Amino acid sequence: MTLTGIVLGVAAIAYALLQPHLNARFGWDLPTLTQQPAEQQAAEQRAAEKQTADQTPDAAAAADDFTAAAADSGAPQPSFQPAPPEQSGSAEPSESTTVGESRPAADQDSGRGSGRTFGYLRTIGPDRYLSPGGIVYGPGSQEGHRLDHLARHLRDQPNRPGPHGVFAGDMPTVLRLLDEAYRRSQQRSPAVSTRVDRDRTIHTVDMDREIGFVGGRQGHREGNPPARRVRMVLEGKRLITAYPL
Repeated sequence: MTLTGIVLGVAAIAYALLQPHLNARFGWDLPTLTQQPAEQQAAEQRAAEKQTADQTPDAAAAADDFTAAAADSGAPQPSFQPAPPEQSGSAEPSESTTVGESRPAADQDSGRGSGRTFGYLRTIGPDRYLSPGGIVYGPGSQEGHRLDHLARHLRDQPNRPGPHGVFAGDMPTVLRLLDEAYRRSQQRSPAVSTRVDRDRTIHTVDMDREIGFVGGRQGHREGNPPARRVRMVLEGKRLITAYPL
């Protein structure tokens, strides 16, 4: 052991003994011999943060792989299921009611999107359609769209209380019939009876021929008499409902 080593050892021992007393007496912040310099501590902290950041993408990738594997495994995935239609035997409003009717068990060609034109209507906006005669069909009613509401009058509902007007023919035939009735109402034909209920106009048009029959419980009791008139309820040019009577 050299003299220099002995001196350094004695100095280290003396420093270790005096350091806490000097800090307490003079308010100094002398480091201990085992304490790391601030620069070294900061470097080690940065290294630890970098290691954590490097591991994060791997964890995210592992989670994505797990999701993809679950999707490829053939496990059933959640999907939207529409509510079942109401049964025809449930209580429904009378024929004179202009809103709030339920969808029939099976509509005739009341599809979505381009299927709503039925080869007759023209699309004029999101889920909005215009007939050649000027009637606008758009969203509304409990069925979600006026065309769906109109489609329920393409077939009888024998258990429905009161009368239920049923059109003869398919949807394109009915749309043409309504254009004809609307044209007669605009020409103020004597065959048309019109009244206004607040913002709605109600036309009852005699079509001079059979256009369907009266169904429902009342129609059944009366032997399903033929219908020769059509009632149309409109707000401006927008159809609310229409049915034979």
